Amino acid sequence: MDGGPGCSSVDMEILMQDLFMDLNGTFSVYTMDHRGSGRSAKLTCDGDLKYAQDLAACVDRLHAQYGPTADAFSTTSAAKDLTYLSPIIDPDVDWYVYGVSYGSYLMARVLHLAHEFTFRGYLLDSIVPETLDVPNGDAAYGAVVARYLRALDKGVTGSDTPLEDTLRMYYSELDDGATPECASWLQDVAGRAPVDPPSFAARRLFAALVEASTLRTSFYPLLTLLQGCSDADIEVLETYVGPYLLDNDLLEPNFTSDYDSLVLYYVILASEHQLFYSPAPPLATLAQYFTDQVVDNPVYRDFMAYCLFTNHRDQACREQAYPATKGFSYAPDAYFNRTAPVPTSLLVLNGGLDPITPDDQAQFQFEQYTTPHKLFVNVSDASHAVIDSPCGYDIILSYLTNNGNVSSVNTTCLAHLPPLALELAPRLRQEMFGHQLLDANGDISLSSGLGLASIAPSSVPSTRLLLLAASSCWLLITY
Repeated sequence: MDGGPGCSSVDMEILMQDLFMDLNGTFSVYTMDHRGSGRSAKLTCDGDLKYAQDLAACVDRLHAQYGPTADAFSTTSAAKDLTYLSPIIDPDVDWYVYGVSYGSYLMARVLHLAHEFTFRGYLLDSIVPETLDVPNGDAAYGAVVARYLRALDKGVTGSDTPLEDTLRMYYSELDDGATPECASWLQDVAGRAPVDPPSFAARRLFAALVEASTLRTSFYPLLTLLQGCSDADIEVLETYVGPYLLDNDLLEPNFTSDYDSLVLYYVILASEHQLFYSPAPPLATLAQYFTDQVVDNPVYRDFMAYCLFTNHRDQACREQAYPATKGFSYAPDAYFNRTAPVPTSLLVLNGGLDPITPDDQAQFQFEQYTTPHKLFVNVSDASHAVIDSPCGYDIILSYLTNNGNVSSVNTTCLAHLPPLALELAPRLRQEMFGHQLLDANGDISLSSGLGLASIAPSSVPSTRLLLLAASSCWLLITY
């Protein structure tokens, strides 16, 4: 099961093909749409859901159509669908169940239903903890980002000034109008609201890069471009970087398919208290949490939706002048904020460079399970969705081929991980920055020291790369 919440099974189809082939056809591989997404009765609304009036009308329409509660679209409802359908498909085989990001939270809920159907093995990837109270999700995100910034400080920047300090100075200059052309570009490609300063857009853009292992090496070169903001820099931004970001939907809310449902995301966010602050702090506090970090995926952007879907349940919501709604959410059930026993075996995976679901939260969740038949794998260089990393993928294959016996899982790849890649990947040189535009006289801010001018254009394919990740629809926020 994929993440989101609100992501459909469509996002898992490439992964399913890979697993089937790499397991030599010895496993049948199935997925299921979470109710409200995909090819089920997808939750959707008319209008532009960025606007309060349109979103309020959406909430009231859902209330009128489905009734006062959204229980049918709950995490537990989806978990019950899994436990119901699996034995109907084949009652005589061993079943394993995998979930990534919000999907890991869903799999933890499936564990609570072992009395209805017991799976041979449970695989949880990029963990959303069931019982951990995270007082500041932005700070948790920023702590993981800081690991990557420190690695860049040691291996790339060549400066005595830490990157964190460099970023804060850059944001101050950006908001003071030092580079208006680049500020305008940032607002165009990554801005959320006209009232937000351009540094908000920069934080959000950098987050989209740093949180993805395939993109994070582009963060420092892009920062260098934006700091310089010469005419040549702007040409690269407008000709290559901007179109690349748009073509790959890197600044969309992580919903990559028409089958994904942003409305379902809002319903579950408003209902599962582990996925948002409950009660919510004031909007100004959430915005401050965001600006306290130098790179962050903002929590505050979902505050309005949380308020409208909960019918302004919290005092912080009532302090805002949002339209009144009838609400559309569900109450926590008997499984909320509890950890289930593990009836068979459990594999928990997380990435050491995953700011979306930090590894210390995964470690906490893992320690709540008292079974001896469990294994925790932390792939130090992996970002969100460990299955997308070569080592994580191999460990999952080993777990499955060893029938869920955690003592037999081959984890030797963890001891042989390559050094963390910090230099800009050759493909990104071409696809994201168009290195053939670099000025031979060094007018552009991206210097040859970053490796951007060292490869002849003919040595890199010129076709644009469309990013495809096996688990491309991720949990947007975790608190």
